[in-house]
Amino acid sequence: MNSPAVDIATILEENMDNNLFVSKEPAVIDPTVTVYDGVPNNISFTLDGTTYEIPAVQIRIKDYSYEAGWKTVQEISEVLDQARGQEWNGTYYVRFTHTSDPTSIGKDKQGKIIIVMNLETERRRR
Repeated sequence: MNSPAVDIATILEENMDNNLFVSKEPAVIDPTVTVYDGVPNNISFTLDGTTYEIPAVQIRIKDYSYEAGWKTVQEISEVLDQARGQEWNGTYYVRFTHTSDPTSIGKDKQGKIIIVMNLETERRRR
């Protein structure tokens, strides 16, 4: 299986028009969405020969205004809600769940607002 960040980036790339990155955020660029793999929680189990994992992912949104960033948060939530129950890059995604509310954590050096989304996914190999 791919890292969950790679799969989620694929989902977002196919459904949104953003500067999208995985694991490394560029220093200077227009508004961005960057997807990171979370700390491995080692939650996995096998049921009837099918392996399930519950990995964590963080998505950081950078934009010029809070309102524009929040609009991107809403769009990402809607895209992931529509992507559940589908296979992406050979992995079936059961769900995407927010583990906390999206949070504004300040501004970067260029003055762009940063909003963080923390998610948990449930995925399985078919």
